[in-house]
Amino acid sequence: MRLLPLIGFILSIGIFTSCNKKDDPNSGAVQLLSFGPTGAHHGDTIRFVGNNMNMVTAVEFTGATVPQSAFTSQDHELITLIVPQQAEQGYVKLKTPAGDVVS
Repeated sequence: MRLLPLIGFILSIGIFTSCNKKDDPNSGAVQLLSFGPTGAHHGDTIRFVGNNMNMVTAVEFTGATVPQSAFTSQDHELITLIVPQQAEQGYVKLKTPAGDVVS
């Protein structure tokens, strides 16, 4: 019976410390978490999901760049845009004042 409170205390410490978030979305850095759909074609809408996405100034595809003014929508967590005709298969870069975020 004496061990029961001690075990409860140790478990509660473990629960509280495991709930700490290591990646703070409010850190100010742009974080790309996901984008898609995969296999998007020219003219399709593509979505970029992450943190601080409102700080992205352009999205650079291989062969084409989409400026912020051409985004369909943009907020803190999501950017949507139309895949340009000149885009080719390859990496995508999110251009930010702090540097590029590469897919």
